[in-house]
Amino acid sequence: MNGYEVFAPFGRTFGGICTSLIARTTEQEEQMRQALAANGTLSVTGYREPVDPSPFPDPHGVSHLTNPPAAGRVHTDMSAMPDESTRSTTEEAFLDAAERLLIEVGYTNISTRRLGKEAGANHGLIHYYFGSMDELFLQVLQRFTRRLVARQRAMYGEDAPFIEKWRKAMAFFDRDLATGYPKILLELNALAWNKPDMQAQLQEVNAQWRAVLMDAFQRAQAEYGLDEEDFPVRAMVSLVMTFNIGMFVERLSDISEWHRELLEWIDDRLVSFEREKAGAPA
Repeated sequence: MNGYEVFAPFGRTFGGICTSLIARTTEQEEQMRQALAANGTLSVTGYREPVDPSPFPDPHGVSHLTNPPAAGRVHTDMSAMPDESTRSTTEEAFLDAAERLLIEVGYTNISTRRLGKEAGANHGLIHYYFGSMDELFLQVLQRFTRRLVARQRAMYGEDAPFIEKWRKAMAFFDRDLATGYPKILLELNALAWNKPDMQAQLQEVNAQWRAVLMDAFQRAQAEYGLDEEDFPVRAMVSLVMTFNIGMFVERLSDISEWHRELLEWIDDRLVSFEREKAGAPA
């Protein structure tokens, strides 16, 4: 057996592997080129012909052929990059669409194609802008949380007795259920149980809510003249955080038994604090 006969099978196997790798790389490159082309960052062919741009509008409404290059010239057109306002608008469209879909169908039923269709944008831009669907979902939750935390801080900062603020906060409970925030929060918490890299951002969301309640309850403690033994602030914050989550879980499953009784009991306790503050018998 000569050397060719010995090494020929290895050569054919190695050649087949290389061919497969080249084909896979070529396919991945083509997918990237198509996504960039859809965003106006790169032409599919690598050329830009000097044609009238009006019949071929950019997906973002920005013409990339205002100063067309010479025909047949391969180039990189840096002016074709979407400007910041265009990118911001597209990102917001993805965030709005993801928020709606998380509420309507849940994260397990959201594909990039479905999200792109809902947003009215090219689905290839999702990973380009956000890196992953998980990151997009987390940004939806963070954006939603910022809105509600700002509302709660403004409400607890009003010049009014704590009992009135508490009652407003409990009225927000049903409103927030209707907006879908609890569903998004709980969906992503469940998703993060098996994805540790998501947990830090969810812990930050939790910390924002704890900070709101910590500030509010410290003011309540001072308003009612309660000491730490009668009104342990950290324990009360933890209690309210956990019973709110528990009620959200049950309400999303259409369970509401004894929720009203719990809230009435808390309200009665606050009424007694108000009486003591006014000097009347509790």
